[in-house]
Amino acid sequence: MPLLNNKLEKLNTYQSLTFPLNVYACLLQLDNKPVDYLHFGLFEDKHSDIYSAQKNSTNKILQFIPNEPCHILEIGIGLGTMQKTLLNLGHKAQGMTPDPIQFELAVKNIGSNHHVHNLPFEHFESNHHFDIIISQESSQYIDLIELFSHVNQLLKVGGQFILIDEVSLIAEDHGLEALHSPEHLHYMAQCLGFSVTFEENLTEQARFTMNYLQTQLKLHKDIVLDSIVGNISQLKQLEDAIEKYIQNYSKGVYGYKMIIFSKDSNKKEISYLSDQHIHHFQSLFHECFEHKISSQLWRWKYPAGQSHAIGYWKNGNLTGHYAGFARELSYFGKTISAIQLGDTMVAKKERGLFTKNGIFNQLAHLFLQQFIGYGAKYNIGFGFPNSRVLALASKLGLYQSVGKLVQLSWPEKAISPHPLYKIRPLSKLDETDFSNLWNKMADDCSSLIIGVRDWQRIQYRYIQHPEIHYDVLGVYQRITQKLHAVFIVKKMPDHFLLVDIICTKKYIPITLHLAQRFAWMHNNLPLHAMVSSYIKDFFVSHNTKESKLQIDIACTIRPAQIKISQQWWLMAGDTDFI
Repeated sequence: MPLLNNKLEKLNTYQSLTFPLNVYACLLQLDNKPVDYLHFGLFEDKHSDIYSAQKNSTNKILQFIPNEPCHILEIGIGLGTMQKTLLNLGHKAQGMTPDPIQFELAVKNIGSNHHVHNLPFEHFESNHHFDIIISQESSQYIDLIELFSHVNQLLKVGGQFILIDEVSLIAEDHGLEALHSPEHLHYMAQCLGFSVTFEENLTEQARFTMNYLQTQLKLHKDIVLDSIVGNISQLKQLEDAIEKYIQNYSKGVYGYKMIIFSKDSNKKEISYLSDQHIHHFQSLFHECFEHKISSQLWRWKYPAGQSHAIGYWKNGNLTGHYAGFARELSYFGKTISAIQLGDTMVAKKERGLFTKNGIFNQLAHLFLQQFIGYGAKYNIGFGFPNSRVLALASKLGLYQSVGKLVQLSWPEKAISPHPLYKIRPLSKLDETDFSNLWNKMADDCSSLIIGVRDWQRIQYRYIQHPEIHYDVLGVYQRITQKLHAVFIVKKMPDHFLLVDIICTKKYIPITLHLAQRFAWMHNNLPLHAMVSSYIKDFFVSHNTKESKLQIDIACTIRPAQIKISQQWWLMAGDTDFI
């Protein structure tokens, strides 16, 4: 009994660690092992001692640290054991962790000469460059563009970036997955001027860590439940997660690798763009599209959390840009997350490199790998590239054409009022009726791919646009006042453009009649519409004129996770430039 009490008393030291690290530390203590590390071990065989296996992992890194004193940065400090070792070897070592508990434990472990910072790696700044940067099981928690961009800024030319971590080897499922793929790691490094100087597959040695945890958890289940986890449901989730890890290692879905990158040059930089880069963006935008974009429009177009933009820099100048905007799609009746690609730009002087190794391909490849498909936030990407960009992207295996936008027009002529329906501006009072209307349209279009047109989308896209005025009009039954359709029009110099329509297909003819009447009543103008070629027949009547537009619709090919189809419902309002 005293022995058990002593064990339980020891557990208090690491109880406050983030779950499940607190369980890992607890199991090590209950197995009478030192708690110096929280990372995987490298086992000689499945019967090896866990602490020796953990030391093997650290020693693996130390093999690549020169004897002469170096400036070394650790991404993720753990419990501080690696920094303590490096300092004892005569190196100047720093590290950081965003976890306040790990920070406290690391400071206590290292002592008064510690150089530990309590902040995320992305927020770490330094006035000098490092010889070596180490990421031991930290990279999986950091956005890959953020990781390499920041490593690039902090590492000397000729310096080494040592990465040892779990990786994703097989793209098996949809959904968020933290582990990076070796392919993406290699490509990101290549784009920033790094070369791989060493690589080793350590999967067979590392995978037994999960078997160790599973065995120890079974042995000490009651103590862990009483002292660390707190409820049986959380413990069951942990047991299931460990079992899934073991299966994924067994199937080759997960792996464990050590890769060492050498920084070859200081010439290139790729990073996310934020508000501080707006003037660089505006300059490149003006060069590429020959008109200006206001700061107000940029901030509307790139809201935080709903947009992503990466830039390619040379000598402090933005020379390439690739971006996307979050958009939900009703994909054959199922709602999925998509990203709409836009503002693809390469400075004119760099367009000679519009090749496999050019700026466009590097940015597009990185963006698509980062945001679309297995382990990413979005299931599919789509956009409206110009013919030159589409031709290049198709050649590079990035996009596939799924149709074109075509222009439909109806002549200006006197249109009589509809005997059963009338129009008036949509108001906040219509929110519930509008939501019901959109749900009916989504059901009616379940055989198509259509961008979600819910109340939030209409408000953001049209009502809140900072520079363009749109008329958002409801179609109501005259007697019952029931809302049957909504259409959005934009006044152009010589016509009205039907930008969007929300209704079931049955009500399109009625809505077109009322839209034409609205155009005729306001300056006697014709009505035009832009629709995807697949749905044009829904809009065609006896007096409809069709003409071609040079606007392609493209869908991303890779990472291919869902079926590519031409059955898109798209209109002018689905673009980001009208």
